[in-house]
Amino acid sequence: MAAISPLKILFVSPEVEPFVKVGGLADMVGSLPQDLAKMGHDVRVVCPAYSSLKLSDD
Repeated sequence: MAAISPLKILFVSPEVEPFVKVGGLADMVGSLPQDLAKMGHDVRVVCPAYSSLKLSDD
């Protein structure tokens, strides 16, 4: 069986855990890209720059 080439994957989501969380979508978009990256894929996540965006623990 031939090896699968790494994919380039872009997630565009209005919420991403731990930055912006409203519902379950944030949990999925926060964890799935990490798992795909561990599999060797090039994964990027894009989220709008909301004024409520949590950028630090302050």
